Amino acid sequence: GLFATAEIKEGVRVISEPPLIALPTPGDDADAIFSAYQKLSPADQDAFWTLPPAVPLNMEEWSAQCDALIPRILEIYEKDHADRTEEENHLFTTVAPKVETMCCAWRVAARFHAHRYSLTNALYQDRSRIPAGVPVTGLFVQAARLRHSCVPNCFCNWNATTGRMTVHAVKNIAAGEELTVSCIGTAAFYHTHSTRQAKLLDTAGLVCACPACDPAHTDYKAHELVRTRLHTLSTYLSGILTNLEVEDEDGDHAHEQYTPEILTLIEMKVQEVITLLGKAGCADVEIVRWRNALRDRLLPR
Repeated sequence: GLFATAEIKEGVRVISEPPLIALPTPGDDADAIFSAYQKLSPADQDAFWTLPPAVPLNMEEWSAQCDALIPRILEIYEKDHADRTEEENHLFTTVAPKVETMCCAWRVAARFHAHRYSLTNALYQDRSRIPAGVPVTGLFVQAARLRHSCVPNCFCNWNATTGRMTVHAVKNIAAGEELTVSCIGTAAFYHTHSTRQAKLLDTAGLVCACPACDPAHTDYKAHELVRTRLHTLSTYLSGILTNLEVEDEDGDHAHEQYTPEILTLIEMKVQEVITLLGKAGCADVEIVRWRNALRDRLLPR
């Protein structure tokens, strides 16, 4: 993890870095990852290996090859050189390095997969529309050291214009306090503990023990109540706000579908979401998004 060496004020940028590796693919192609790693300078490769280790991906093809080759290599290795056949010597000198490379590639892909960041907001099924060569996944050495929390004090943002990942403090951070981000984005604020943990395990192989995830913590029950309410409100409001954003054929907003009383009720619920997000520990652009929805879709009526 990364820790503040001095007090950090809300809004201060704490990290700004280019990607060590950037790929135009989601980051599930082990061959592409290893190829990108091999193109790194020796210094950058050293930086890569300073990242926390990760459990290797379930690469069945590579695993099957290793399982088949390693016992045979070990069998040859244990023989005296004079007792090896010409075929065994050839196998040992040609296949052993291949197995070593495969194992290295496996570890590289696992680290990349565990610490990667998405560089696009496009849904997976829509990524075919992204121009060829535009990176959609990246690895950032400093940002990768930030640990997850469902009550984060920092926010990460990829700036495609500058080609850098920036991390800003979204709260005042005391000296010695750990810097944290949400590895599951806004899902950290709209779901209860069990749902968040399932998502964390599925996407990052993580188990969170932050105040919102530790049943023994004094704030745990409050976080559960807040997030349960946020989930209900966001589910209710999402369709309505989308409808309000769409104009009808005459160019009039869809406000006419709702009575003034209903619109006032919707406005109150959006205000409640904003308040609850603050209680849930959210102090980033998610609150700005709801404020913009309030300003752009509800107030102009």
